[in-house]
Amino acid sequence: MGAIAALAMIVSAGLALGSTASGVEVVAAGDIANTGRGDLRTSDRVLALDPALVLTLGDNVYPSGTLSQYRTYYAPTWGRFKGRTSPSPGNHDWETAGAAGYESYFGVQAGRVRSFVVGKWRVVSMDSSVNRSAQRRVLASVLRGDAHRCELLYFHHPRWSSSGYGNDRHVGPWWKTAYAQGVDLILNGHAHQYERFNLKAPSGMHAADGIRQIVVGTGGAPTTRFVSIKSGSQKRITGDANRGVLDLRLRATSYRWRFIDATSGDVRDSGSTDCHR
Repeated sequence: MGAIAALAMIVSAGLALGSTASGVEVVAAGDIANTGRGDLRTSDRVLALDPALVLTLGDNVYPSGTLSQYRTYYAPTWGRFKGRTSPSPGNHDWETAGAAGYESYFGVQAGRVRSFVVGKWRVVSMDSSVNRSAQRRVLASVLRGDAHRCELLYFHHPRWSSSGYGNDRHVGPWWKTAYAQGVDLILNGHAHQYERFNLKAPSGMHAADGIRQIVVGTGGAPTTRFVSIKSGSQKRITGDANRGVLDLRLRATSYRWRFIDATSGDVRDSGSTDCHR
């Protein structure tokens, strides 16, 4: 079976969450579990928020994504809401050959590309470490055939980051597809910070108002410093005392975001906007 056929089969398997009048609450973060205690604090915050769905943005467990590490570090913290988690893998998950620990722990939830509906939104999870060209073709097919007004993508590597990590050109083609098809929101990890961007679309693209990229690498791993502030960066938070999670409210034609401090519960960044089309 070719790569496209295999990926297409994964796309057809997903989940659907109905919405209420106020929308669906979704929480996201990446770079999560290790020998420290940061992931316990962020997972406690997720439990307090009690969302309908949790998205992981890769590097779910350190240092090398083995099944033993998942059971030892991830399961006691973020594993407490595994049943409502839709994960994506990161480069540390791939340090175990074939991302076998990730796949064994998450099972059917661990597909390379997954497309599903959350309320009135189309949501697509991707694996930014492997098979990127094949995934782009699948992504384009999914988005071209999608009638939802609002669309969200999430994967590990950010195209832009003001840290020493990220700025990953290999996901650039995915961004071109996202711009062309009017995607509203892209979530990433990898850079161990919180950073919100608004990235203007090239002339003639559907996402004329730009795509909001939010990097949420604050799920528990040690944070890193900002190095060079990139164009389009609108909010930046880092420091181990500032770990937290992104809390989204996905409404029928709009969304609200809040970055919530894991320890205090304080809202450190927030806003809302309409979807593009």
